[in-house]
Parts: sequence; structure tokens; C-alpha cells
Amino acid sequence: MVLSGVIMPALAAEKPAIASLAPSTATSTANPAKTTDPLRSLLDQGWQEIYFANWPKAQSLFEQAEAKASDPDLKAEALLGQANVWQLRRPDTDVARAKTLYERVSREFAGSRSAPWALLAIARLADLPELETDRDVALARQRYEEILASYPGHYVADEAALRLASLDIEKVADVASENRGAEFLETYLAARPQNPLAAPMHLLAAEVYSRHKDFAKAVEHWIAADKAWLPLTERGQIYYRIAYAAEHHLKDYALAAVWYAKITTDAGRDARYYVGKIGAERCRRLAAEAASVAKGAEP
Repeated sequence: MVLSGVIMPALAAEKPAIASLAPSTATSTANPAKTTDPLRSLLDQGWQEIYFANWPKAQSLFEQAEAKASDPDLKAEALLGQANVWQLRRPDTDVARAKTLYERVSREFAGSRSAPWALLAIARLADLPELETDRDVALARQRYEEILASYPGHYVADEAALRLASLDIEKVADVASENRGAEFLETYLAARPQNPLAAPMHLLAAEVYSRHKDFAKAVEHWIAADKAWLPLTERGQIYYRIAYAAEHHLKDYALAAVWYAKITTDAGRDARYYVGKIGAERCRRLAAEAASVAKGAEP
């Protein structure tokens, strides 16, 4: 998830939800009242207040936690929370102050659980600032590469990989750059096929191959994205793109029939439902005709 340029990671990987940059687990923030540790309770409540955009309350809770924390890991988390507040709060946003806090976490608490999230936030400030004129692509690329090298297998590395590929793929007029981004994603997915951002990675790669009219690879990635997990609201569109490419470009009518049918069974029931129903019937007929022709051509 992205909110004002900040990654909002979900540590329950299958179905992303806003959880802020908290390094704590989704279960620890789900019901902070149940914890018996007062300091942990302050931090968890702080992340909950960020979720509800209650900035003054969140700031107060994180400041209290920072003052009470002797454990470096907890102090780093309190500072990370404050940085989130200063970056996200409306009004009175102070990105410079947020960046200073992120840098402090990454420098003074490099071994903490919060350090990778702080580094990711710094990278995203360069990549996705409030104003496009403040964007520093070269710095963002450098920071993402540092994250990949320092935290292989970590969620922040997955996000860094996705954004790094995006820096190449967004250069729409540069075919070589787009291909480089897509190939990078394929290499990364081969190493981490089950990572929490596999679906958007596959979708991004599919977009490149679709633009370049390599519909076989585009369909392969769209199907992989669905296997990884697509939200209900996106399934109809992606299923239609698979079915359309299979029918009109690949001439694989059996495959097209399957995905048109999935629009009617596995996606939200909107205008595409009827397109899917008619498309499935048409492609089943075309598949049967093609099979009959092929059988008749056999020696």
C-alpha cells in the first residue's frame, strides 16, 4: 500500500492491509489493549492512531515511548513512528523532519528491526516525493539497490525490487529499458516466487509484454498474478485481458473460454459478467470447431 509516498507494508502477506511502517507484526497491532507490556502498548497504540490519522495522539504516544525506552529496538521503533507522523500528517506535514528521523534510525539503530523500514522510507522520499520536481531518480535507484544488497529475503527488499523495476519500466518510450525492468522482475520472481508483492510484480511485467505485443508472456504473467492473489475488484479486468489476448492474439480458444468463464464465477458481477458469459460460449464453440478441423486434417 502507498500513502503519500510511504510504503504501508502488510506483514500478513496474502491480503495486504494498511499497517504503517511498523516493524511489529500484524497480530501485535491488532488489539494493543491485550498486551501486558506498557511500552509495547504505547507503541502499538501509536501505530493504531496512525491508522486512524489521529496525528497528535500518535505523536504523543511515540514520544512517550521514546522517553521510556531503554531497549534500542523499541527506541528505534518509537523514532520510526514519529517519522511516519511527520511525513503523513495533514496539515503540518514536515518531510524534512521525517527524513531526519528516518536517517537517525538507519544510522544509530542499524541493527534494529526498524532500520530496513527507515531505509525504505528514505528511498521512497527520493522516488515518490510530494512534488515531482523534487524527485531524485538516481538517488532512489541507489537506495533501492542498497536495500536489496543489505536485506535479501526481507519484505523491504521485495518493495525495493518492485520500485527498482518500475524506474526502468516507466520509461515507456525506451523499449530496452522496459525490457530490462521486466527481465529484472522475472529474475527476482524466480528467486522469490511467493513474496508478498509477487502479484504486482507479475502485473507490471505483463504490462510490458502486452505493450510489446508479446501476448504469450503477458498472459503467462497475468495468470501468475491471479495465482499469487488478486483483489476481487481487479479480477474482472485481468481475466478479460487474459481471455481477449488468448482469443484474438494467441488463437487459443480453449484457454480464452476458461478465462471468460472465470469472469462470471470468480470476479465481481459487473458489466463484464455478460461479456464473460457470451465470450465463454463463443470460444467454446470456436475451440470445438478448431478441434474438429484439426481432427479432419489428421492422416
